[in-house]
Amino acid sequence: MNAEEIVELLQYRRHDLVNDMQIIHGYVSMDMLDRAQEKVEEFLRKTEQERKLYMLKAPLFTICIEKFRMHQEIFTLTYDIHEMIELQDYDECLTKICNTLLEIITTHFNYEHMHVLQIDIGTKGEQHGYVQITVDSIHSRLYDEIEEQLTGNNYPNLVVTYLENKVTCMVQID
Repeated sequence: MNAEEIVELLQYRRHDLVNDMQIIHGYVSMDMLDRAQEKVEEFLRKTEQERKLYMLKAPLFTICIEKFRMHQEIFTLTYDIHEMIELQDYDECLTKICNTLLEIITTHFNYEHMHVLQIDIGTKGEQHGYVQITVDSIHSRLYDEIEEQLTGNNYPNLVVTYLENKVTCMVQID
């Protein structure tokens, strides 16, 4: 990531922060304190998730997720970090998977569909962590291309599935 991209990312994050504060300020000025409180709680939940994201020891993957958020005309991105796991050994792999998804979907972007990209990170049982990336509004031909691209790269511990117009990429973390 070059300096211009870093500044663009910081500007985007600042814009989001200012928007949240303006909404809260508006609710307070209209004496809608319940709505202001809800927005503050939502803001705190979001910043807690961001803190967890930055603590995963996966800087490339973190930057990739933040860059995804900048493409909001194509994606709505949400992520949930249920339990903290260290992803440093999977940083490059997860980044390549996300970039491949972004590239394929933007190439075939259809303005009729806003794709929702959900990333879940946590543990299953006591031994294994996981990163699950799900994208909805995917037709079967696009899934075939995604599967071919991802499975052709032999990413470790990756399983790609398709169900009800959703592609799920599950990476098991050892």
